[in-house]
Amino acid sequence: MKTPDSTTETHRNAETNICTIAGLARYTDITEATMLARGFRDAGKGSKVYIEMPYYDKKGVETATQRRYSLSKEGKKDDRFTWEKGDKPQLYGKERLKHSTQKELWVPEGVTDCLVLEEAGRASIGRPGAHFWDQDDMVEICAEFHKVLVTIETDSGGENTLKILKRQAAGTELEKKIHLVFGSDMTLKGEEYNDLRDLRSASPKAFRKKLTLIEKEAESLTDYLKRQKLERQRAFKSLIESDDVVGEYIDTIHKSGYAGEDDNLRSAVLASVTVMGDRPVNPVVKGPPSIGKSEMLERVLWLTPEEFIERSTSATPLAVVYTEKDLKHKIIYLAEMEALDQKDSRAISIIRSLISQGYIIYWSTKDGEEVLIFKEGPIGFWSTTNNIFMNKAFDSRVLSLFGDDSVKQNLDAINSAVDQESAEDDSIFMIDPEPFKALFSYIFDEGIEIWIPWARKLVDMAPELRYHPRSRRDIKAALALIKADAKLNHTKLAFHEGKGAYVADHTTYLHVRPVLETLFAYTLSTSVPDEVRETVELAERLLKQPGKLSLTNQDLLKNLDIKSDSSIGVRVTKAIAAGYLRDERTRKNQKRQLVMGDVPLPTNETVLPTVDELFDNVTALRSLFGIEVHADVDDDEGYLIVDKAVLDAPTANCDGCKKFQYYKDQDDSWKCGGCSPPMVELEMVCGLNSEGNYLVEEPF
Repeated sequence: MKTPDSTTETHRNAETNICTIAGLARYTDITEATMLARGFRDAGKGSKVYIEMPYYDKKGVETATQRRYSLSKEGKKDDRFTWEKGDKPQLYGKERLKHSTQKELWVPEGVTDCLVLEEAGRASIGRPGAHFWDQDDMVEICAEFHKVLVTIETDSGGENTLKILKRQAAGTELEKKIHLVFGSDMTLKGEEYNDLRDLRSASPKAFRKKLTLIEKEAESLTDYLKRQKLERQRAFKSLIESDDVVGEYIDTIHKSGYAGEDDNLRSAVLASVTVMGDRPVNPVVKGPPSIGKSEMLERVLWLTPEEFIERSTSATPLAVVYTEKDLKHKIIYLAEMEALDQKDSRAISIIRSLISQGYIIYWSTKDGEEVLIFKEGPIGFWSTTNNIFMNKAFDSRVLSLFGDDSVKQNLDAINSAVDQESAEDDSIFMIDPEPFKALFSYIFDEGIEIWIPWARKLVDMAPELRYHPRSRRDIKAALALIKADAKLNHTKLAFHEGKGAYVADHTTYLHVRPVLETLFAYTLSTSVPDEVRETVELAERLLKQPGKLSLTNQDLLKNLDIKSDSSIGVRVTKAIAAGYLRDERTRKNQKRQLVMGDVPLPTNETVLPTVDELFDNVTALRSLFGIEVHADVDDDEGYLIVDKAVLDAPTANCDGCKKFQYYKDQDDSWKCGGCSPPMVELEMVCGLNSEGNYLVEEPF
């Protein structure tokens, strides 16, 4: 991309960044006469001068004023522009269109590009920022034009513009009119420019001719969306052939050199996909230092499109409120929870509101004026912490994942690092993340929806959930995780026309059940991590020794394979919090005096039904036909639909009773249920549906 060269930049900045009409004219090569004709006004005094740029409605009445305080952007934050109190962002240049005879309408970002286009004899309407798009206004304004050319700048603003067009314009009457002007279209002599102003400054004489060429050749939004869809489908074609796409994520992450646990990886992958929906799941990895907590999350985010991620290593309490970034359907990744000021509860409160309500409304003041800030979610929040327990209200809103500090895990991590360093062929660690990113973006853009017809049955078969208030929140997280797996594997699921959604089936539950068990086990305390069980059982054995009344952390550490003070501290903290151990020390600076607690270790019982228990129809079919079948529920008729290709049942009515109802007897041969009813309850093939697949009846 061509940004202004040093000569151009020096010309523009002159010797000052003070913002006046005369200074802006030198900086942009737009004439003062053009700006004055548009109502620009110098304002302010001394070093605090600025330009007032009026916005008008289509009748020419001034409806808002934008202030420009500096000529160029200084630093990462763009604070060149503000609005007068009470004014709202709106489209620029409406009043100039009523007498236009042009067939093409340009829609650039910013006022100055509009003025550049005006001086070139083009009709334009300006967006005051990359995030701005007023669909209702645009439909009305564009009605008189044959083609609408929207500029897509080469920075992150261009990416935001594309996202907005996909969400608001795609599928509407505007879609076919809109044509996209990318940085690659704004080229002269092989050099690419970021915006129209830079393009004209590079060659004023060739500018009009270049505009005409762009107007003729710009790609339509419709064609762009089709091309993008096909490119993504080609990218993830081999990925979706897998029976378990999340398993492909896990295998790929391991191949890249990561040696962490599969269950935690599966949880994190599914959590990343939930950010597409209304109830994102928020994983926080807990454990002692140096066990790879951040690495696990970062490996999953490596396979996630960057446009869905906002990263930070630290943050002020109100950073989320004041950021100009669009946080909707974004993962906010804070590398460590400790980076937040733990004494200031505002950050936790704000993030908690974005998680729970999906938005925040924040009242504040700026320069003595009252300001109302609305920030829209939903968001996914990802982080790590050395603390087992955080703010109680916040802790109940996250998915707690516990890092593995075992000797085996340490050895696996060490071997993985050594293997990468000593490998003769580095290509085995060079993994392409693009298929995963393409699938993720495709699912989001296509709006893939999932229906879980067995959700009620799942809850009914897990009665323990009803006794714990937190289950109200966790069941929503569970449904989001189920939908996430189904979205990734949607090409293998049946589509329900009435619901407009793919139907999650027994394979979905098979994939996600371990994750759900972890979720509910933490809520219901029905199971305990292996490392905690090992520690508590050791404590129980040691306390049975003669004269042993209590234990310290060091007593336990001497008898375990681990040698880390922090690791044993985390294990003991978990055990005390759960009631398995009790600390009887009387002063804080004493060593721990551990005794057995009042709560017995759970037997690691499962809370949720097995796949066979939940999908009893599928289980019966397996036993009846001795094969793995893919079955979908016909909600209207109460039958199970089974692909005819997997069964060898007769395909015509019985010659005797003229009915279609067959079952397999003990000799593995087909019998007619009308002529020879079975002596025991069995599923029965009782007909063919319109697609030619079998309908299987419940036991009669």
